[in-house]
Amino acid sequence: MANADGRCTDLGVAGCYVDSINPFPAGSSVRVSVWQGSRRFESQASVVYSLPGMGMGLVFTEMEPSERATLQAWVRELSCGLETEPGHSDPAHAPPAAAPQPSQSGASPERAVLTHLIDLLARKRHITAQEAEDLLRELFS
Repeated sequence: MANADGRCTDLGVAGCYVDSINPFPAGSSVRVSVWQGSRRFESQASVVYSLPGMGMGLVFTEMEPSERATLQAWVRELSCGLETEPGHSDPAHAPPAAAPQPSQSGASPERAVLTHLIDLLARKRHITAQEAEDLLRELFS
């Protein structure tokens, strides 16, 4: 199994960007692990776009409920500056259960930008998590 080390940036409920010298090709299915101190988050993901020598955009596709809770806590800390307990959730702004799987034909850079925009809107609470999930499903169906 191939590994690609990198730095996670733009972490959100739908995915993230990974700075990496050797990114995987668009359409690849990957297992991502993100560490912050002693805390870790893991999820299945799909590479939405890949920039050789620079990095890749990932959309989360499957995660365990405990991992979702960890991700939610991190996103809240990053977006609001508030520490929350893992598993604490606001139902009106809870992250989607799982981001949809992109089509096998690969996703365009435009889809990656739209995914990021939808995630930003949800994190800033301009749209609810359910609205974000619905938009992502429509985008990748």
